[in-house]
Amino acid sequence: MKPQHLLITESFFTDMIPALNAALAKADIPMSVRLRADGSASSDDYQWADSWLGFQAPRPALHPTIRWFHSASDGVNQFLPLREEIATHQVLLTNTVGTMPERIAEFCVAAILGHIVGLPRYRAYQDAGEYRRHPNPTALGRKLTVIGTGRIGSMIAQRLRPFLEGAADRIAESSGARALGGTADRDGATSPAESLVRGLSLSGREKPEFDAVAPLASGRYLSDADILVVILPDTPQSKNIVNAQVLHALQGAIVVNVGRGSTLDSAALRTAIESGSVSHAILDVFETEPLPADDWRWHHPAVTLTPHVSGYTFFSDVIDDFIANLRALYAGQTPPHTVTLSQGY
Repeated sequence: MKPQHLLITESFFTDMIPALNAALAKADIPMSVRLRADGSASSDDYQWADSWLGFQAPRPALHPTIRWFHSASDGVNQFLPLREEIATHQVLLTNTVGTMPERIAEFCVAAILGHIVGLPRYRAYQDAGEYRRHPNPTALGRKLTVIGTGRIGSMIAQRLRPFLEGAADRIAESSGARALGGTADRDGATSPAESLVRGLSLSGREKPEFDAVAPLASGRYLSDADILVVILPDTPQSKNIVNAQVLHALQGAIVVNVGRGSTLDSAALRTAIESGSVSHAILDVFETEPLPADDWRWHHPAVTLTPHVSGYTFFSDVIDDFIANLRALYAGQTPPHTVTLSQGY
């Protein structure tokens, strides 16, 4: 397959077109690009196209000339209803990863460390004009569990590890090291011999970025977790997979969700916060976006919200991964970001 006619059907990408054309010229790939504003693409446009780029895909069954669909985001849940058509018509689906693993990992580092050292509390003091000091807690010696050990989960583990490892036994004291999240009834810090960075996945397959990985169904690495990060795709199998059983196994952990909102049971999270199983929740994704104004999470003191910005899509990421996939196709190779819809990612 050597695609030559790319159709883009969302006006969001208007400002990206000059850079995309420049990248195609630099790669010396003879591809024409048509941009049609939302809902304005004609039947002639679809018959002309052999490839498509965007967020909300047209149906393969209705547009059989399109042989390649490139998602502008890493998540492909919007394609799941089309998986039978995609399989039947044997079309290619790729996605955009770009710098998303690094940026989501940076978000996790900033949000988690900021909460542990008490930055929100000091912001409140500043707003009140109060000069107050407290012993500064540390992340050293805390145990991290990441649910989802793919590219992004592995990067989160890699970036957080340096803040967890170190001379924890000399720094983390039982009187205050875990006061702003994490299990408060365990004295001292984790022994260097113990696993600090653990992963949970459906398979439990080992990954080099983790000290240990187990199947999520095993229930391991929850009761002693100080930090639980959820980074799962939106699939039928993952809906509310972080449920009451998972959350109530925790003992005062910080919970962070940067995957998809549908994977975390909101009602179970509220109960877990009220019972003390979860000390604080940092949520960047929600089952309904934007989050409704009357949702309990807006004003709960144990919840920090951000509007799905941890892995914001940049045009440079879309272009780089699109060109990488296109080069592979012209070389007769499998594109590096091919999606297997049967797995949901």
